[in-house]
Amino acid sequence: HVDDETRLGVKPLRGRMRAINGSHVVSFDDKAGSEIDIAWAEVALTPKSLSIIMNRYVFGFKGSPLKDLVVRAEGDHIVQTGTMHKLIDIPFEMNAELSVTEDGWIKIHPTRMSISGLDGEKLLKAVGRSLQDMMDLSGGRGVKVVGNDILMDPLAPLPAPKIVGRLTSIRVEGGEVVQTFGSPNAPGAGPMP
Repeated sequence: HVDDETRLGVKPLRGRMRAINGSHVVSFDDKAGSEIDIAWAEVALTPKSLSIIMNRYVFGFKGSPLKDLVVRAEGDHIVQTGTMHKLIDIPFEMNAELSVTEDGWIKIHPTRMSISGLDGEKLLKAVGRSLQDMMDLSGGRGVKVVGNDILMDPLAPLPAPKIVGRLTSIRVEGGEVVQTFGSPNAPGAGPMP
């Protein structure tokens, strides 16, 4: 449970949970006092849960340029709709491919954009701009824009308990976004004796 409305669909998860204060006792009642260190996991997010995470935790900061985001899965990609604020509120729709950067961030690469019903890529090119020029994400945590790609740290925006792990792959499968952390062959990924 991320919160009362949002769930992470943890498929397999191997790793360790530890108390941040260095003691050997983890209190499940103290989320802020514990940390989950993932050796290997697969975590699935429904479009509804992903939409809530994007609105509350990724783009839920004061001055955020994006709001009212709704994510849906279509085949092997996602479609995001919402409102971009740049002097005025501008409706947009973006089809995007998901991949993982070398440093373990989620890369949301637009394959088609519509801004106020117009071809977003042509519009941005005509005015000599990119999404990076249009979106100030300096108030965000674990999110940035490079060119037209939105990059997100998959763990930084989430509330306690702190989760440590490296995203190694991401895919859209069965109408969900499935993230893989680590590897089943990683140290600590095997079952405990």
